[in-house]
Amino acid sequence: MRIAKCLMFYFALSCIECNAESPQSYSYDGWIDERITIETPSANDTKGFVMVGTDGRAVAEFCPSDADYFCLFSPLYAFAVPKKLDPKVRRWTVNESKFDLVRTGIKVSLFGREIDDVIMIATPAEATAAGRLSKQPSWSLYSPKYGLIGFKTQRSLPVYWTVGSVGFAAGDTETSTD
Repeated sequence: MRIAKCLMFYFALSCIECNAESPQSYSYDGWIDERITIETPSANDTKGFVMVGTDGRAVAEFCPSDADYFCLFSPLYAFAVPKKLDPKVRRWTVNESKFDLVRTGIKVSLFGREIDDVIMIATPAEATAAGRLSKQPSWSLYSPKYGLIGFKTQRSLPVYWTVGSVGFAAGDTETSTD
């Protein structure tokens, strides 16, 4: 009986550990276009996916968990934000792409939720294949508490809004008040 209890305890711990390393999915809907889903990599990996609808799937490179940034780079969309967000820092470089903090203090009402700590980040066109073709930057709306809540990849495409309670990189950013 003691061995059975030990085995059950071991398997319970194994399942908890497996869930902690599982990829997370964050879905975003546009006005007309199909859903875009960001699927993060497993804990010790940097390869995830960005999926458009049900049939378009592109490999995405994510920052390692010990990096100073949350980031993802795919042919369609790129995003990076410092884990220790300092409002005085207006530009940062990740993978040779310069991201600009365009605006702070944005208030958004999203599906009945008031989000008042939103910042706008510009991604240069050169960071993605879609941006290089369109010569248009991408724009992201990010909240340290709720994560990536919305983004626009090109001028002609709609804004994609998170359909979950939080988006990619939610709740993990520290905001400096110095």
